[in-house]
Amino acid sequence: LYLPHKSAKKSTNDINACHELLNEIESRLEMLSFDHLIVGGDFNSDIRVRTLHNSVLLDFLQTYNLSHSLNKFTPAIDYTFCNSDHTKRSLIDWFCVSHKLLDTLSEFNIIDVEPNGSDHLPIIMIFKFNSLIKLPAPMQTGNKPSAKRPVPRWEKADLDKYYEGSGDYFDQIL
Repeated sequence: LYLPHKSAKKSTNDINACHELLNEIESRLEMLSFDHLIVGGDFNSDIRVRTLHNSVLLDFLQTYNLSHSLNKFTPAIDYTFCNSDHTKRSLIDWFCVSHKLLDTLSEFNIIDVEPNGSDHLPIIMIFKFNSLIKLPAPMQTGNKPSAKRPVPRWEKADLDKYYEGSGDYFDQIL
């Protein structure tokens, strides 16, 4: 899920766009039958604090009894986004899970891997279920990026290779 970035000039438009997107998701969810739900993505907001910008999202999460993973874990890396020169960092990427599903969440990490190709850090969540499904081993966590280390930029990445590689990884667990 990608939500609009808060901007001073078009704050009302951003809130309306967020409201429209979440209404569309709700209308689709109403057609489904499910016990658990996971919603994740770039929310462009720190959802631990209610603001005018994220109130629509927080109401949506409350409607579906979703909690963010930081209610249970405190990862070593406390941001998911950093600008190209690593001077600004923020926690704007989230995974929210059904309250009952949160009990099965056994690990949550924000990781720094190279090469990343994005200004957002990957998030790994591991759930423990009683099943016979064999999942691939989780990726290794790294250290926080240094302030002077060059970071590959997402807009310069080979998207075909990225989608092929991530598809191969996720095909193993689907």
